Amino acid sequence: MKAPERLQARLTSISNGMAGIRYEMDQMKAYVREFCTNPTIIEFVRSLVMDCPPKDKVCEIKQIHAFVCERVRFVDDPVHNEAIVSPLKMLEDIRANGRTSGDCDEYAPFTCTLLAAIGIRPRFRFGGRGTELYHVWSEAELRDGVWCNLDPSCYLPAGFFYDFPKYESMEIFE
Repeated sequence: MKAPERLQARLTSISNGMAGIRYEMDQMKAYVREFCTNPTIIEFVRSLVMDCPPKDKVCEIKQIHAFVCERVRFVDDPVHNEAIVSPLKMLEDIRANGRTSGDCDEYAPFTCTLLAAIGIRPRFRFGGRGTELYHVWSEAELRDGVWCNLDPSCYLPAGFFYDFPKYESMEIFE
């Protein structure tokens, strides 16, 4: 399913439990793939990391993480509903208003999109308990097989993460 176009929204009913979560995970992955090649996003993220030394992934990752933490305010979804705003809409809101808002399943695709737009391999990391996953954040590959945690809620600094009894990673670009 193709992501909504600029300034569009799509309402979709999803199942409760892991079936709904799996559906949402696939939608987040599709958003990153769709929007990381958007010229507006590419141009923006290149300007964001312009002061980093060439090929300094750590600097680029820190710049992106800091930008997202400073410009995206955490806000919960509507009661009994799930909302996902596209990375392009989030960037347009930031450009127009200086800030935007969303929960972890909006922060994570936005962060992953910015990373992927400049060639840094991102993936999603999920945490939860029992059979449920209920928090998602981004990870950036520093070098082959070495990942940096970037919690999208920005309560923790880059490289640190919450301690969940259950974890799962999802590759975006297989």
